[in-house]
Amino acid sequence: MYAIVTQVYGHKEFTLWKPEEEKLMYPDPENPWMSTIKEYWNPDFEKYPLFKNAYPMSDIVAPGETVYVPKGWWHTARSLEPSISIAMDLLAGTNWDLFSRDVVFL
Repeated sequence: MYAIVTQVYGHKEFTLWKPEEEKLMYPDPENPWMSTIKEYWNPDFEKYPLFKNAYPMSDIVAPGETVYVPKGWWHTARSLEPSISIAMDLLAGTNWDLFSRDVVFL
């Protein structure tokens, strides 16, 4: 999905990786949109050797700033202090097929 996140209070670090780097992100077989790498800021390169070749893009988002995350981009965020964010995920005709493949509707 597309994501729009506006920081209201505090600072948050956002890190993104290009969709082409999916093979370097160790997708979870049960949740392929999630990485099995838990500590991306301090990864175990013996367990995740391909992650060495991933190119992260990081930035600190301050109150009043907004981050746009395009569909397919691997991303994570961590609060650097107590913070409040407003997030919105967007579905449209251009990302519905990918979303519906990843999510099971009961």
